[in-house]
Amino acid sequence: MAKTDEYLDEACRELERMSADEKAKLEYEARERAIRDYNSQMSSALRRGREEARQTMIIEMLGNGMSADEICRLAGATQEEIRKAKEVMEA
Repeated sequence: MAKTDEYLDEACRELERMSADEKAKLEYEARERAIRDYNSQMSSALRRGREEARQTMIIEMLGNGMSADEICRLAGATQEEIRKAKEVMEA
């Protein structure tokens, strides 16, 4: 198929050239690892931020006198999340 399409043929030649160049291959792999690491770190930070914001919201709701049932209903919080928030408030 590569022989029937000049763009695919050119891409195959370039891939073969890069595969032959070990240094370029190692640089490419290092860049790919760095990108994956960065994306993983950003995803983890976002997840932690959301968890902290959720806990802060639950603490605020408890501080405003809302019952655990109200918080569960309005915020979709679990009883476990509410228990942890109460522990943080008491600490």
